[in-house]
Amino acid sequence: SACDLGELVLSIIEKETWSSDFFIFTVAGHDVLTFREILERIFTLYALPPIFVPVNKSLFNFSLRLLNRLGFMQNIGSEMIDHAEMDFVFDNRPLELEFGFKSRPFLTEIR
Repeated sequence: SACDLGELVLSIIEKETWSSDFFIFTVAGHDVLTFREILERIFTLYALPPIFVPVNKSLFNFSLRLLNRLGFMQNIGSEMIDHAEMDFVFDNRPLELEFGFKSRPFLTEIR
């Protein structure tokens, strides 16, 4: 959440010494979710029904290639579907060791 990130930034600013030689960290949330689950939670949080339209991968790839050749959607590739189907798994251990960072669960209501 934004609160988690804010607290992490303050921890980084206040840190005087570093126990490691690396300074690039991945900041992960509390849960391991697919892209679809992330969208479902966001829509549910705003009391909106999540609507997903199943798309045939071959048809999507063909349509995308056609649009690319016509000069549209140049920055979008067929990897988009593969990415959407992946679990988003990131390791917070370096942040936990260096700053004591612990992410909190996804909000279930807007405050």
